Amino acid sequence: MTTETDILAAVKDQLNKLYSYPVYLDEVKEGFKQPCFFLKSMDVAKEETKYVEYHDVSVYITYFPKKNDDMLAMYDVKDSLKSAFIHGLSVGSRYLHFITIQTETNGQDSDILLITLRTQYYDSIGKEEPTYKMLHLYDKIH
Repeated sequence: MTTETDILAAVKDQLNKLYSYPVYLDEVKEGFKQPCFFLKSMDVAKEETKYVEYHDVSVYITYFPKKNDDMLAMYDVKDSLKSAFIHGLSVGSRYLHFITIQTETNGQDSDILLITLRTQYYDSIGKEEPTYKMLHLYDKIH
């Protein structure tokens, strides 16, 4: 079973391969070093069948550059992240393809980079086998 934690860990690993910047989960609000990345995800899940569920997951990467970094450096980061994720990502024993990669700048001075990676996949819920208890054993001999 693939979890949001698995996906976030795989995205973090990929970011660490590209950059030596810190990667934080989105709950960190102060005391972070720039440049850095923030991660969060949103999973919309529904039951498809008794043992299969459908997931539509969006992973949000926020990049805060060094203070006074020029915009071209931020666009270089944007291009390298698109290239790193465009063909998908290995998550445990699975390979997830991103159906869209959306990038935009934000912030008062457009100095924050937002990247959204969206994937969809099916996963097994797990099947619990019923346990049987033999109450009587009949042997019919003729």
